[in-house]
Amino acid sequence: MRQQVVLLNQFVPPDPAPTARLAADLIGAVPEIDWRPIGTGRAYRARRGGFARRLLDEWADLRAMGRAVRRGGKPDAILAFSSPPMLLEEAARAARNHGVPLHHWVLDLYPDVAVAVSQIPALAGRWLGWRMRQALESCASVTAVDETMAGRIERCYGVRCGVCRPWPEVVKKEAFPGWAGVPHDAPVWLYSGNLGKAHDGRCLLEIQARLEERKTPWWLVVQGGGQGWSAGREEADRRGLRQCVFAPYAAAGQLGAAVDRALVCAATQRPETAGMLWPSKVAALAEQARAVLWIGPGLEGATHPLRARSGVGAFSPGQTEAAVEWLEAIRRRPPSAPEPNRVGLREAGLAYWRGVLLR
Repeated sequence: MRQQVVLLNQFVPPDPAPTARLAADLIGAVPEIDWRPIGTGRAYRARRGGFARRLLDEWADLRAMGRAVRRGGKPDAILAFSSPPMLLEEAARAARNHGVPLHHWVLDLYPDVAVAVSQIPALAGRWLGWRMRQALESCASVTAVDETMAGRIERCYGVRCGVCRPWPEVVKKEAFPGWAGVPHDAPVWLYSGNLGKAHDGRCLLEIQARLEERKTPWWLVVQGGGQGWSAGREEADRRGLRQCVFAPYAAAGQLGAAVDRALVCAATQRPETAGMLWPSKVAALAEQARAVLWIGPGLEGATHPLRARSGVGAFSPGQTEAAVEWLEAIRRRPPSAPEPNRVGLREAGLAYWRGVLLR
């Protein structure tokens, strides 16, 4: 008889959210398990209200997800991702009620990241952190996305972790018409994906402003959505940037071709969130044959996918001039396609989870 595993995540297949894609790969790769995915029913790319509205929605979602697990048949195990925030606490309650093991993949570390980006005060973070410690201690296994996060969890919560990096989506390359307003022969540096609280969108605009002051031909394209997307567009307008386009998410199948159109792809992370999350686009960029501009914390840790990859310019926020010089060097002398860091992330990740869930 096949074992049944409840998979808890804010978004579940077929939603296009990166975490839903990870869930879909897991479900497809471990057919020995009878999977029962439970999500919130909300769409990843749907527009959301302000912080208070999101907080109420996520609290209601957590309660609904917990009820769905508790009222369903008894599973053999529960696998919880990490959103909505504090999902693990609800998952731990359901696991206790059913008397089954709980496994946790920490894709975002709450409440730490919420405190780091000033969404909640430090006092509330300490209270929620105490509750999170209890939930983490109840887990049969805890898995971090990299060594930096694993170290933080052990240091702050006293729980040892395994490490499994999220793997990139296998994308198709359908025809891509380009971005409206961007000359077809212009050098483009592209930020594609969610622009959230933990991403540093301001540094992208500061770099582009300096590029335009120097009258370079570079265009910045910010393609995607998220909490910072609209604010970023307004900031670009306020700065009077002429070679900057904010575009919606690429259509299904066109992302790979959009990346190919760019000369450089960018990813950002606020340094204060180091060890608390991992931008999902990093895994994809590590396997793209494009130069990568990284603005964020250092690339320490043997498991960081950009660490050993060629064609990466890594800078801290505030190193605007250095990033500009790097981009100009790329434009003047485009490198041969950097060798992607093809280390079998998907195969290694799925093998890791087979070992955890089927042992």
